[in-house]
Amino acid sequence: MTLLASIFLLCLAFLNWRHSRSILFPPVVFCFLWASILMGLVLSGDFFYRLSAVTPFICSLGCLAFSAGAFPFNSVHRAGRFRGWRSRPVLEDKLTLRTIDFVFVACVAFYPSYWHMLTVIGQKSPAFNMLHAVRIEMVQGDIGKSVGLGFYNYFIEFLRVMTLIVATETCRLRLSKWRLILWITLLLAFCVPTGSRLGSLVALAGVLAIFTFVKNRIPLLPTCLVIATFLGVFSLAAIVLEKGGSLDASPSENI
Repeated sequence: MTLLASIFLLCLAFLNWRHSRSILFPPVVFCFLWASILMGLVLSGDFFYRLSAVTPFICSLGCLAFSAGAFPFNSVHRAGRFRGWRSRPVLEDKLTLRTIDFVFVACVAFYPSYWHMLTVIGQKSPAFNMLHAVRIEMVQGDIGKSVGLGFYNYFIEFLRVMTLIVATETCRLRLSKWRLILWITLLLAFCVPTGSRLGSLVALAGVLAIFTFVKNRIPLLPTCLVIATFLGVFSLAAIVLEKGGSLDASPSENI
């Protein structure tokens, strides 16, 4: 089922490319990303947990829905009937930014409670460190044997969506990037203690994709920063979880 879903998503990515004639068209990137992930799971054999039949179906359905929504939008945009980027009044833009800032402060206020929960999970688990204990708890939550991270599972997804919204507003209004940097920092502060590498990659790639689509080119500095940030997050989790690295090894050995 996973192999069939991967092939289907590759075909869907090709259809999206034929429609848009651009490899940067969002559904092309989205479908190809998930096709690559599923194909990687197929080729890895038993190295990772096996997926149920429902998971590839949900991935395929999400990519299909994204493509179905993007097709008419792209057609209207190319026909010159879409004028969305600078249509809103300045007052409404200020209200949007103030709302984003208020939500940011509210999200920061949740962090002490979040960190306390992770600390409790680490103290109650026989695992050798807190990150490993949190990963075990998340897996137990996925299979229904515990509550996992509970409310914070959804809260972190909310942070990802808000980070992409802030990236869009930053490009649309040509704002200073300090607000976006704060949101990315907050998102990573929630993701890194859980070892959420794929979630971090999706968010960072989404921010980079927004800048790429708006500027119609691949910006060099943001691309380098995204790659460096993700490598740092990925390496930290790999070393602490001892998947490709070790806390007992030297920096050169871990590299």
